[in-house]
Amino acid sequence: MDGRMSGPQAPPRPLRSRLLDIALRALVPFVGIVLLATGLVGIVSFAILPVIESVSSRTWASTQARVEMVDIRKPAITIPLPVDLVELRYHYEFDRRPFVGQQFGPHGLLDNRKSARAFLADVEADPVITIWVDPDNPARAMVHREVNWAVVALCLPALLFSAIGGLMVLIGMMIWNDRRSVLRRFRPN
Repeated sequence: MDGRMSGPQAPPRPLRSRLLDIALRALVPFVGIVLLATGLVGIVSFAILPVIESVSSRTWASTQARVEMVDIRKPAITIPLPVDLVELRYHYEFDRRPFVGQQFGPHGLLDNRKSARAFLADVEADPVITIWVDPDNPARAMVHREVNWAVVALCLPALLFSAIGGLMVLIGMMIWNDRRSVLRRFRPN
């Protein structure tokens, strides 16, 4: 005898089972991290940054601008969204210096269809509009400084992605912390 205890030993697991175990240990956390990161980017882009920009624009000064170009299009993505892309260019003066602006609101160029169409009708009637200019950086200006809650609602799928990704990362951590780890199974006796 070689000093090892003899007794019933568990039969070796088939290769397919081992490969599945390794794949789960690697893929679940990886996919979870990707979903979590994607969701967080969506939440920051569609909700947090626009709200911060809207709040910070409360101290901005108003001035008049002349709209040079305005175009309303659907976003160039395959998912149908209830928003339009408002592309515009306007000229304004601040502290007797000329500037050109393009930002529509805190969400950049996105706006819900109803208010985008109303803005287009207003500009067609009178191309002079009121804009809000950052006095500390007059090159920053926007037409609407209100948060568009229909656009903020676009972060709900991102929130779902983050929740699913976080759950997958948690499950992945639990799989990795399993006492019967892959390394122990492959360690020679």
